[in-house]
Amino acid sequence: STVTEAIFVSEHKTQLTLIAIIGILTIFYLAKGDVMLGDAYLFQPAAEMFKDAASQGIPHHTFFWYGGSAHFEYYGQSYFALVALADTLINNINITIKLAGWLLHIAAALAVYLLAKELTNSRKASFVAAIAYSVSYEHIARILLHGRIISSLSYLLLPLLLLTIEKYFKRKLGAAEAAAAIALSSAALFLNNPAEGALMLPAAGVYYAARLLQQSNRMPNAKTAVAAGILFLLLTS
Repeated sequence: STVTEAIFVSEHKTQLTLIAIIGILTIFYLAKGDVMLGDAYLFQPAAEMFKDAASQGIPHHTFFWYGGSAHFEYYGQSYFALVALADTLINNINITIKLAGWLLHIAAALAVYLLAKELTNSRKASFVAAIAYSVSYEHIARILLHGRIISSLSYLLLPLLLLTIEKYFKRKLGAAEAAAAIALSSAALFLNNPAEGALMLPAAGVYYAARLLQQSNRMPNAKTAVAAGILFLLLTS
Protein backbone atom coordinates (compact mmCIF):
# COMPACT_ATOMS: atom_id res chain seq x y z
CA SER A 1 0.00 0.00 0.00
CA THR A 2 0.96 3.65 -0.27
CA VAL A 3 1.33 4.00 3.51
CA THR A 4 3.59 0.95 3.75
CA GLU A 5 5.71 2.18 0.88
CA ALA A 6 6.06 5.57 2.54
CA ILE A 7 7.21 3.97 5.82
CA PHE A 8 9.78 1.64 4.31
CA VAL A 9 11.03 3.80 1.46
CA SER A 10 14.17 4.68 3.41
CA GLU A 11 15.95 3.72 6.61
CA HIS A 12 15.51 7.21 7.99
CA LYS A 13 11.74 7.25 7.50
CA THR A 14 11.35 3.74 8.91
CA GLN A 15 13.18 4.62 12.11
CA LEU A 16 11.33 7.93 12.54
CA THR A 17 7.99 6.17 12.05
CA LEU A 18 8.96 3.54 14.62
CA ILE A 19 9.95 6.21 17.14
CA ALA A 20 6.67 8.08 16.58
CA ILE A 21 4.50 4.95 16.92
CA ILE A 22 6.20 3.70 20.08
CA GLY A 23 6.18 7.21 21.52
CA ILE A 24 2.41 7.42 21.02
CA LEU A 25 1.70 3.87 22.22
CA THR A 26 3.66 4.44 25.43
CA ILE A 27 2.58 8.02 26.14
CA PHE A 28 0.92 6.71 29.32
CA TYR A 29 4.35 6.99 30.95
CA LEU A 30 3.66 10.70 31.16
CA ALA A 31 0.32 10.38 32.97
CA LYS A 32 -0.39 12.84 35.78
CA GLY A 33 0.36 12.02 39.40
CA ASP A 34 3.24 10.63 41.41
CA VAL A 35 5.15 7.46 40.52
CA MET A 36 3.76 5.01 43.07
CA LEU A 37 2.72 1.68 41.49
CA GLY A 38 4.30 -1.51 42.80
CA ASP A 39 7.98 -1.21 43.64
CA ALA A 40 8.18 2.22 42.03
CA TYR A 41 7.52 3.99 45.32
CA LEU A 42 10.95 2.71 46.46
CA PHE A 43 12.78 4.03 43.43
CA GLN A 44 11.84 7.68 43.79
CA PRO A 45 13.56 8.20 47.17
CA ALA A 46 16.47 5.98 46.10
CA ALA A 47 17.04 8.12 43.00
CA GLU A 48 16.83 11.30 45.09
CA MET A 49 19.32 9.91 47.59
CA PHE A 50 21.71 8.98 44.79
CA LYS A 51 21.41 12.49 43.41
CA ASP A 52 22.11 14.01 46.83
CA ALA A 53 25.12 11.73 47.29
CA ALA A 54 26.46 12.66 43.85
CA SER A 55 26.15 16.37 44.68
CA GLN A 56 28.63 15.83 47.52
CA GLY A 57 31.22 14.01 45.43
CA ILE A 58 31.50 10.38 44.36
CA PRO A 59 28.07 8.85 45.09
CA HIS A 60 27.94 6.08 47.65
CA HIS A 61 25.25 3.49 46.91
CA THR A 62 23.83 1.35 49.68
CA PHE A 63 20.85 -0.97 49.56
CA PHE A 64 19.92 -0.01 53.12
CA TRP A 65 18.51 3.18 51.61
CA TYR A 66 15.33 1.30 50.84
CA GLY A 67 15.35 -1.63 53.19
CA GLY A 68 17.85 -3.93 51.52
CA SER A 69 16.98 -7.28 49.97
CA ALA A 70 18.41 -10.62 48.95
CA HIS A 71 21.61 -10.59 46.87
CA PHE A 72 20.05 -11.55 43.54
CA GLU A 73 16.99 -9.35 44.04
CA TYR A 74 18.52 -6.00 44.91
CA TYR A 75 18.51 -3.04 42.58
CA GLY A 76 21.87 -1.67 41.53
CA GLN A 77 22.97 1.85 40.74
CA SER A 78 22.85 2.10 36.92
CA TYR A 79 19.27 3.33 36.69
CA PHE A 80 19.61 5.59 39.71
CA ALA A 81 22.75 7.19 38.30
CA LEU A 82 20.99 7.85 35.00
CA VAL A 83 17.90 9.34 36.65
CA ALA A 84 19.95 11.36 39.12
CA LEU A 85 22.01 12.85 36.28
CA ALA A 86 18.89 13.75 34.31
CA ASP A 87 17.22 15.24 37.37
CA THR A 88 20.06 17.70 37.85
CA LEU A 89 18.59 19.38 34.73
CA ILE A 90 14.88 18.79 35.34
CA ASN A 91 14.84 19.08 39.14
CA ASN A 92 11.55 17.19 39.54
CA ILE A 93 12.07 13.52 40.32
CA ASN A 94 8.57 12.42 39.30
CA ILE A 95 8.81 14.07 35.89
CA THR A 96 12.36 12.77 35.45
CA ILE A 97 11.35 9.16 36.20
CA LYS A 98 8.42 9.37 33.79
CA LEU A 99 10.51 10.89 31.01
CA ALA A 100 13.30 8.38 31.58
CA GLY A 101 10.89 5.44 31.36
CA TRP A 102 9.26 6.79 28.22
CA LEU A 103 12.51 7.59 26.41
CA LEU A 104 14.15 4.30 27.45
CA HIS A 105 11.13 2.39 26.11
CA ILE A 106 11.44 4.19 22.77
CA ALA A 107 15.21 3.65 22.70
CA ALA A 108 14.73 -0.08 23.42
CA ALA A 109 12.41 -0.35 20.42
CA LEU A 110 15.00 1.33 18.21
CA ALA A 111 17.75 -0.96 19.56
CA VAL A 112 15.69 -4.06 18.73
CA TYR A 113 15.01 -2.65 15.26
CA LEU A 114 18.74 -2.18 14.63
CA LEU A 115 19.50 -5.66 15.95
CA ALA A 116 16.83 -7.29 13.78
CA LYS A 117 17.99 -5.23 10.78
CA GLU A 118 21.53 -6.51 11.34
CA LEU A 119 20.23 -10.09 11.44
CA THR A 120 17.61 -10.03 8.67
CA ASN A 121 18.51 -7.03 6.51
CA SER A 122 14.76 -6.44 6.26
CA ARG A 123 13.17 -3.16 7.33
CA LYS A 124 9.69 -4.68 7.51
CA ALA A 125 10.73 -7.67 9.63
CA SER A 126 12.80 -5.44 11.90
CA PHE A 127 9.91 -2.99 12.27
CA VAL A 128 7.55 -5.77 13.34
CA ALA A 129 10.14 -7.18 15.76
CA ALA A 130 10.61 -3.78 17.40
CA ILE A 131 6.87 -3.24 17.77
CA ALA A 132 6.38 -6.71 19.26
CA TYR A 133 9.20 -6.20 21.75
CA SER A 134 7.89 -2.82 22.82
CA VAL A 135 4.21 -3.60 23.28
CA SER A 136 4.62 -7.05 24.83
CA TYR A 137 2.81 -7.57 28.13
CA GLU A 138 6.10 -8.51 29.83
CA HIS A 139 7.74 -5.24 28.80
CA ILE A 140 4.88 -2.94 29.72
CA ALA A 141 3.38 -4.74 32.73
CA ARG A 142 6.70 -5.38 34.44
CA ILE A 143 7.56 -1.70 34.36
CA LEU A 144 4.20 -0.01 34.87
CA LEU A 145 2.02 -2.49 36.78
CA HIS A 146 4.71 -4.15 38.89
CA GLY A 147 6.59 -0.87 39.24
CA ARG A 148 9.95 -2.31 38.13
CA ILE A 149 10.82 0.91 36.35
CA ILE A 150 14.55 0.17 36.49
CA SER A 151 13.87 -2.71 34.08
CA SER A 152 13.34 -0.11 31.35
CA LEU A 153 17.12 0.27 31.27
CA SER A 154 17.68 -3.52 31.16
CA TYR A 155 15.32 -3.82 28.20
CA LEU A 156 17.50 -1.33 26.34
CA LEU A 157 20.89 -2.75 27.32
CA LEU A 158 20.15 -6.36 26.28
CA PRO A 159 19.49 -5.66 22.56
CA LEU A 160 22.41 -3.21 22.51
CA LEU A 161 24.66 -5.96 23.87
CA LEU A 162 23.47 -8.44 21.24
CA LEU A 163 23.83 -5.80 18.53
CA THR A 164 27.43 -5.20 19.59
CA ILE A 165 28.18 -8.93 19.40
CA GLU A 166 26.61 -9.22 15.96
CA LYS A 167 28.46 -6.21 14.60
CA TYR A 168 31.73 -7.59 15.93
CA PHE A 169 31.29 -10.94 14.21
CA LYS A 170 30.42 -9.14 10.98
CA ARG A 171 33.70 -7.20 11.28
CA LYS A 172 31.95 -3.87 11.72
CA LEU A 173 33.66 -3.40 15.09
CA GLY A 174 37.29 -3.97 16.00
CA ALA A 175 38.28 -6.37 18.77
CA ALA A 176 39.19 -3.63 21.26
CA GLU A 177 36.02 -1.67 20.56
CA ALA A 178 33.86 -4.78 20.83
CA ALA A 179 35.49 -5.94 24.08
CA ALA A 180 34.99 -2.52 25.66
CA ALA A 181 31.39 -2.18 24.46
CA ILE A 182 30.47 -5.73 25.54
CA ALA A 183 32.02 -5.24 28.97
CA LEU A 184 30.44 -1.82 29.54
CA SER A 185 26.93 -2.86 28.47
CA SER A 186 27.19 -6.12 30.43
CA ALA A 187 28.39 -4.31 33.56
CA ALA A 188 25.67 -1.67 33.27
CA LEU A 189 23.07 -4.43 32.88
CA PHE A 190 24.36 -6.42 35.84
CA LEU A 191 24.70 -3.36 38.07
CA ASN A 192 21.19 -2.28 37.12
CA ASN A 193 19.64 -5.47 38.49
CA PRO A 194 21.73 -8.61 39.13
CA ALA A 195 18.59 -10.77 39.07
CA GLU A 196 17.93 -9.72 35.46
CA GLY A 197 21.63 -9.87 34.69
CA ALA A 198 21.74 -13.47 35.92
CA LEU A 199 19.23 -14.33 33.17
CA MET A 200 20.18 -11.97 30.36
CA LEU A 201 23.97 -12.20 30.46
CA PRO A 202 24.16 -16.03 30.17
CA ALA A 203 21.74 -15.78 27.25
CA ALA A 204 24.06 -13.24 25.60
CA GLY A 205 26.99 -15.57 26.35
CA VAL A 206 25.23 -18.45 24.60
CA TYR A 207 24.62 -16.17 21.61
CA TYR A 208 28.30 -15.22 21.52
CA ALA A 209 29.32 -18.89 21.75
CA ALA A 210 26.96 -19.81 18.90
CA ARG A 211 28.46 -17.11 16.67
CA LEU A 212 31.95 -18.21 17.73
CA LEU A 213 31.30 -21.79 16.63
CA GLN A 214 30.42 -20.52 13.17
CA GLN A 215 33.91 -19.05 12.71
CA SER A 216 36.77 -20.94 11.08
CA ASN A 217 39.41 -19.08 13.10
CA ARG A 218 37.99 -18.96 16.62
CA MET A 219 41.02 -17.93 18.67
CA PRO A 220 40.86 -14.12 18.03
CA ASN A 221 37.16 -14.06 18.89
CA ALA A 222 37.77 -16.15 22.01
CA LYS A 223 40.46 -13.68 23.12
CA THR A 224 37.99 -10.83 22.67
CA ALA A 225 35.52 -12.65 24.91
CA VAL A 226 38.18 -13.18 27.57
CA ALA A 227 39.18 -9.50 27.42
CA ALA A 228 35.53 -8.45 27.73
CA GLY A 229 35.08 -10.83 30.67
CA ILE A 230 38.09 -9.47 32.54
CA LEU A 231 36.98 -5.88 32.00
CA PHE A 232 33.46 -6.81 33.12
CA LEU A 233 34.81 -8.27 36.36
CA LEU A 234 36.86 -5.15 36.99
CA LEU A 235 33.86 -2.90 36.41
CA THR A 236 31.56 -4.88 38.68
CA SER A 237 33.99 -5.78 41.46
